[in-house]
Amino acid sequence: MNPQPKLPPGTLEQADRILLLERRAKRLASQNDEQSKLILSLQLALADAQARILEQAKTLCQHADSSEGVGVRRPVRDIVQEVLVLYPGVTWEDITSVRREKRLIEPRHRCMAAVYEERKDLSLPMLGRVFRRDHTTILHAVHKTEAKR
Repeated sequence: MNPQPKLPPGTLEQADRILLLERRAKRLASQNDEQSKLILSLQLALADAQARILEQAKTLCQHADSSEGVGVRRPVRDIVQEVLVLYPGVTWEDITSVRREKRLIEPRHRCMAAVYEERKDLSLPMLGRVFRRDHTTILHAVHKTEAKR
């Protein structure tokens, strides 16, 4: 029988440690490759989404330019101020307040109707948020104002 050659102390542990580190390096390299592929697919998806958003924005801008007023929209406050000229002493704060005084009802309804008529781009819920009311209140004001005409 051949006696096994004596190895310096700690050589086997170092060899085992080297094998473990090589396996870990291969596993990390594999994970790195997978993550690189995922990053590439996400970058492609992002580029595609950005292209779609730009196309939609261009379409919306063309639509706004071709519609009445060539995309120029007056601010809601300007529309309200124009209506409030007929009602001295009534302010924007009065119109958007929660007060239900009789002197504020007609000007508030007229302001709501004027904004509704001029700013077709704003939905009833959006107008409700502007005037701090429910969208059904806006709709009621519009119908009530139309009925008076």
